[in-house]
Amino acid sequence: KNVTIEAAGPVIGRGTGITSVSQSGDSIHVVTSQEVIGETGNGITIGGLNSATDVLVEASGDVVGHRTGLSVVGGELRIVTKGSVTGTTQTGIKAESFTTAEVDIAGQVSGGNGTAIDMNTVLEEAVLVLRDGWGLSGQAVASVYDTDDVLMLWAPGLGT
Repeated sequence: KNVTIEAAGPVIGRGTGITSVSQSGDSIHVVTSQEVIGETGNGITIGGLNSATDVLVEASGDVVGHRTGLSVVGGELRIVTKGSVTGTTQTGIKAESFTTAEVDIAGQVSGGNGTAIDMNTVLEEAVLVLRDGWGLSGQAVASVYDTDDVLMLWAPGLGT
């Protein structure tokens, strides 16, 4: 079955803030409107363990993980953040895709290990969209595979 998680209020997890795993190839959609905190684990962990699992994460509030802020695995991935994303000891955003991944940020992304955004294991196209208000504390890493990677800088008034 397709999974949708909508968190209208703040989420604070002793381990991970929000976790969802699918092995069947169904889609996972996570929407947050306020902060998500993983006190000892990740802020948000999504595991689509099948190449047919499409994942969409829309985080409007801040996301903080003691390890990684946002860790997403799946088929086609789309990660949209409007607040800050922090991985205190590891990566800010880690995207692993059997196909394509798009990370679209409009806030600060920080990784305690020196990597803000890791799209190193995206098997096809990795797209990083930087919107008005973005910032990186650490590097952004794209795929080591023979893929086409895209960096898009977005300015107000250019559309969505």
